[in-house]
Amino acid sequence: MSFIKASGIKVANGFLYGVGFMLALVAISSGSFFYMEKHFEEEAKARDAVWEAERKTRFREFDETALLELSVSRERINSQEFTLLGTIENKGDASWSAVGIKAELFNEAGEFIEECSEYVTKLLRSGETINFKMSCGHPITLQLNDYKYYKISVVDAHYHRQ
Repeated sequence: MSFIKASGIKVANGFLYGVGFMLALVAISSGSFFYMEKHFEEEAKARDAVWEAERKTRFREFDETALLELSVSRERINSQEFTLLGTIENKGDASWSAVGIKAELFNEAGEFIEECSEYVTKLLRSGETINFKMSCGHPITLQLNDYKYYKISVVDAHYHRQ
């Protein structure tokens, strides 16, 4: 009987040692997983911040903040020809290429009658000015008899990373 009692005590002690070891192991593992997860989250946030900053310098969509301004210096407009000569000035901080220009033509009643577009492929750096020429349609197909005024604007440009 004393053998069974001694064996039972040893088994109970072994069980308690095992439970204690497992509790310590779980506590250490949980702490290390918590630390590692927090560390990886911080690394991911730092990596995302770097990527976002780099993305802003690599890509940029054209919008009104580009500050590309059009100026028309000469117009040749009659019943068979619509040509505008002018400049595009880059007052922004970025370089742009393939600048898309659009002119909408209207009659006396303010109704839209024609549209012209032109792409200027030259690189336009910050502070620079380039010339453009926009001609609208072929004289045979272009009907400007009731033309009164036009609205011209920059509609697109491709960001050029410096």
